[in-house]
Amino acid sequence: MTTDQQNLLIGEKEIQIRFNMGKGVYNAFILLGMPVTKINGRIYGHYRNIDSWLQDLTKGGEYKDVSEDEIGEG
Repeated sequence: MTTDQQNLLIGEKEIQIRFNMGKGVYNAFILLGMPVTKINGRIYGHYRNIDSWLQDLTKGGEYKDVSEDEIGEG
């Protein structure tokens, strides 16, 4: 498997596992604009894009609050 293949994350669970996040945090990140795309009902994301987005999100500055009502159960 090449590095590019390892960086392509397919499905919510794979993204959650790779970034050590639960469903609620995943849903919050989706609401905040995590860079993923949905094709034929399946979520795709690239590790480096998501990692870079998380770095920018957590640099500080504007505080973003996502409520439990917005996140939902999944």
